[in-house]
Amino acid sequence: MRPLLLLTALVFVTARIVAAEAKMIAFKISGGTTVTCACTDSGPLPAESGPYKLIGAGFALGPDPSGKKFFLIFGFDLVVNETGKPTHISVEDVSGEAASSMVDDNSPHVKNHAWQGNAKPMIISEQSTPWLYDPKPTIKIFRVTISAKGKQDVVLYQPAWYPAPTKAQIVAIVTKNG
Repeated sequence: MRPLLLLTALVFVTARIVAAEAKMIAFKISGGTTVTCACTDSGPLPAESGPYKLIGAGFALGPDPSGKKFFLIFGFDLVVNETGKPTHISVEDVSGEAASSMVDDNSPHVKNHAWQGNAKPMIISEQSTPWLYDPKPTIKIFRVTISAKGKQDVVLYQPAWYPAPTKAQIVAIVTKNG
């Protein structure tokens, strides 16, 4: 089995990005509502509220157990400060007409102030991942809902940008090896 190839559409922020560069951009999400998210010319900034900051929303590419097909696994990384011990974390893709559940963690494990969650692997094909085959860039919006005992839920909206050349490379890998 070949090792996973990590492809980034991560939303890491470097120290060079300053708040003055950020712009609030409106995105239409599932259900027809609009949310605004902080972005720069370099891409989306991490969503944060209270004790939570989403520092990663990306995916890994790898072969299925048979080695004949490829899959994507979306992964999410959340920084949690001491006051925010979560009791439940859910992640949904709200980019399309209807929200799609990606992670539903009823017992989140926070280690060194960080939580990580992975979605179920998706086989890559024109039917299951049509956005990869679209020749234009794709912006996905993820809704992360964090519950903590005795506190109001925190909802973060995180855009992730997938450039056309990256998507074309993934399709080329799948086509060549599939």
